[in-house]
Amino acid sequence: MDRAKKLEEKLEEVKTVFTYTIDRYKGIKVAQDSLPDEKATFEDEMDKFMDELVKNKARSIWISIPIEKSSYIEAAASLGFEFHHTKGSVLVMSKWLDTRTESRLPGYTTHYCGVGGFVLNDHDEVLLIQERNPYGGTPFWKLPGGQVEENETLEQAVVREVKEETGVDAKVEGVISFRENPHYLFKTHDLYFVFLMSCKKDENVIQKQEIEIAECEWVPCKDLPRKLSLLSPMLQRITPIFDQDLEVAEKVIDGYRQEGTKQSMLNLMLMNNRPYTFRGRSQDMYLGKMIRDCMRAVSKI
Repeated sequence: MDRAKKLEEKLEEVKTVFTYTIDRYKGIKVAQDSLPDEKATFEDEMDKFMDELVKNKARSIWISIPIEKSSYIEAAASLGFEFHHTKGSVLVMSKWLDTRTESRLPGYTTHYCGVGGFVLNDHDEVLLIQERNPYGGTPFWKLPGGQVEENETLEQAVVREVKEETGVDAKVEGVISFRENPHYLFKTHDLYFVFLMSCKKDENVIQKQEIEIAECEWVPCKDLPRKLSLLSPMLQRITPIFDQDLEVAEKVIDGYRQEGTKQSMLNLMLMNNRPYTFRGRSQDMYLGKMIRDCMRAVSKI
């Protein structure tokens, strides 16, 4: 059972005037139409409700205040809520409830940007993690990574995220792929860049981040194709190249080298769209031409 479901069962016994939903991060989203008609009632009921949320280890709470109830903003602020964003005639406020860590709530923007690290060590093993709160409740292996923070470059972000989640210091080698999800939080777009990274295994002891990461392991690259059903959808689309030895890839790459034209060299740098469906939504993933052609070649063997 995932954490959101457990929280939902605990809160079934809590009496409140609010209706709400629970996201997979144990965040509470209060329905706008359940706000009481009186400000004093709202403040009193919200104060009691948050006490119960903290007791039951909810991590955050979100409320949407329509402009006709703008007087509620002062009451919400007195309870510790902060402005998150406005859209049209509605103000969204949030509060972080988990006292074990600083706020992990994302900021608001038209686009979000995330990074993942495909970390290879000197034993041809890739660093994979499992989250404590996986989508759908079923554990799967994925790349370490997360959101790019303010005033942070993509490369700085992926180095930091890999270190925070796994304890591994890895060096950025280049971009393997990126994907665009036009159906992300608050109807924004999400761009996610996957970087090839390297490190020496003997110099890095895995020290996973206990609150969010359930498992962290080095997995031999040769084993990835046989574990496709246990991998994240994005990782499933990167790993087929490991299903064959490098001779196939070398034949494809040598073909470009023999041609030796400007066009062939530029083609090596292209990243073209290979869309797929995840969580019922179409998502765009971009792969370099060499990887795509190698995958096409191995599929014919």
